[in-house]
Amino acid sequence: MNVGACTHRGLAKSRNEDTIVVGQWLCWTAESNAMLLAAEVDPGVPLVVAAADGLGGHLAGDRASQYVAARLVSGSPALSDPRRISALLTDVGAEIFNMGNEDPHYNGMGSTVVGLVLTRGQAFAFNVGDSPIFEFRNGLLTQLSTPDELSVTSGGSAGAITPSLGPHGADIAPH
Repeated sequence: MNVGACTHRGLAKSRNEDTIVVGQWLCWTAESNAMLLAAEVDPGVPLVVAAADGLGGHLAGDRASQYVAARLVSGSPALSDPRRISALLTDVGAEIFNMGNEDPHYNGMGSTVVGLVLTRGQAFAFNVGDSPIFEFRNGLLTQLSTPDELSVTSGGSAGAITPSLGPHGADIAPH
């Protein structure tokens, strides 16, 4: 299986706080990057493909996204259905929240996450935050995820913090 991945710091951030997961492989960098990976798939183990985006403007967003990605990798063997995926993400949100309460260098850190878990004959999309996931099939691009973003009546962004892993503890609703 070939997987393409690309991150970019965006226009508002001074550095890239993204972490990419493909199977057991993690990548994070302060610069933007693009890559194509050939992933060997063990049909007995769920394959996670995800991007975690650290919250800019908060302490340790890069650390939060790396933590989310590492927990997805370590938890991947058990991610066989949406309930287990949601439970893992809820646990990760509480863990990041606790890390922030225990260490002032991490206070308020958080990350959004979007991804796909591939199992035998099934695919489960998930997200927490404003990062979307799309499906490209038969020449059509369709958004699969429900973005957790606040909007204003003009249709623009409200500029508020959207649900994410970390700052809200376990009070999130992965979907």
